Amino acid sequence: MNDMKGFVEFTEKVQGFRVLFSTACIVAVYESDDGSAFIVTGIDRKGEETGLYTRETFFQISQQVYAAANGLSYVAERPNNLKN
Repeated sequence: MNDMKGFVEFTEKVQGFRVLFSTACIVAVYESDDGSAFIVTGIDRKGEETGLYTRETFFQISQQVYAAANGLSYVAERPNNLKN
């Protein structure tokens, strides 16, 4: 559950790490072809966007970002396959 204002909580797509990420570090959020989100965190030396792919949907991430930007709390659903 993420009730911390100014943060989004998500699962990194490849390694499966849970991440609590400051919205101050988010440049943009894109929807991937499969409906998941790509959170852009900057641009590398080659001019390409860098960031993290999530297991959560674009809609879920956008709702968290909206809540954080407006000083609201957002309760993220926890995946059923996690033990904690």
